[in-house]
Amino acid sequence: MVSWPTYDNNRFARRIDFPYYKLLSDTAEKPLINHAVSGLYPPGSVFKIVTATGVMEEGVIDPDKELTDPGKITVRNKYYPADPGKAQEFVCWLRTGHGKVSFIRGIAESCDVYFYKIGGGWADEKVEGLGIQRLAHWMELFGFGEYTGVELPAEARGLVPDSRWKRINYGENWATGDTYNASVGQGYVVATPLQMMNAINVVVSGGVLYQPTLIDKILDGEGNVVTDTQPIVIRRLPISPNTLQLIRQGMHEAVLNGTLSGPIAVFAGEENTPIVEVPGVNVAGKTGTAEYCDEIAYPKGLCKPGQWPTHSWTYLYAPYEQPEIAVIAFVYNGGEGSKIAGPIANAILRAYFQLKTVDVATATNPR
Repeated sequence: MVSWPTYDNNRFARRIDFPYYKLLSDTAEKPLINHAVSGLYPPGSVFKIVTATGVMEEGVIDPDKELTDPGKITVRNKYYPADPGKAQEFVCWLRTGHGKVSFIRGIAESCDVYFYKIGGGWADEKVEGLGIQRLAHWMELFGFGEYTGVELPAEARGLVPDSRWKRINYGENWATGDTYNASVGQGYVVATPLQMMNAINVVVSGGVLYQPTLIDKILDGEGNVVTDTQPIVIRRLPISPNTLQLIRQGMHEAVLNGTLSGPIAVFAGEENTPIVEVPGVNVAGKTGTAEYCDEIAYPKGLCKPGQWPTHSWTYLYAPYEQPEIAVIAFVYNGGEGSKIAGPIANAILRAYFQLKTVDVATATNPR
């Protein structure tokens, strides 16, 4: 776990250096906050894994049924249905559209319009949609709105928005557009990076929500094991093996042919380097590019309608066949998830499996 920006802990060793402390406190990026567990951010498309699970388990759509993505859809204002000026457009990240999209392709290529339709409904193609109440129910099952229980202070719980929450906090009715936004991890949905990773881990671990921990074991002064950490199950979610397999297959396709399959050279220093490439290991994952406007972006003039700044997310796990490691990378104001967070998450996976190779070689040929 890494949180950046950080600070020099030596400056706090004996007494607080007030000018330095004030500098840290006044910095907009808040280096004194552990952003991994205390920062709340819109997750964007990495959240689609939660929506996808609810949609399959609630029987909203057949996974083989294809929905049309023309690049955008228009929702008329129910109070002014004849006034096109009051209608609202919801666009896909691929403005030309993905064409015909099935469930697995929707995950692999992160098709926004497909998820708008299965999340909030689309009468033209006879899709009822999951709806906000059922989506909120699945969010709670996945651990949103509650602490993960990790052994760190000041953990944030995230937010599970629904019609009642909006009425209490904004004095407004919930709209279809709110459901569309929530279905793709936008709008009022916020989570910590650890919370988001722990939620996706449910699908990878076979439907089990675990309590994350930083402690492997506790030793006494002589090195004897006092307590050996065992997995703590928060809950087992009612997710069928078929749903789990479909979503994992979609995440694998994201690496093979989807949003994580293209070349990138941001960190590699050479052309045509794949976003995700771990020699000898099959990887699966999900990207996210989350629009936002907060107290940092607004004063800088970044909050322009239609040109919002974006956070960068990528979740990866490996091996695809028998998972043993999961990584989530979040970059504040990083831009596109696959281009920025993707290579970071991939570099961590490569380091992990390279270290395993070194360990095996050392054990086989000790000096």
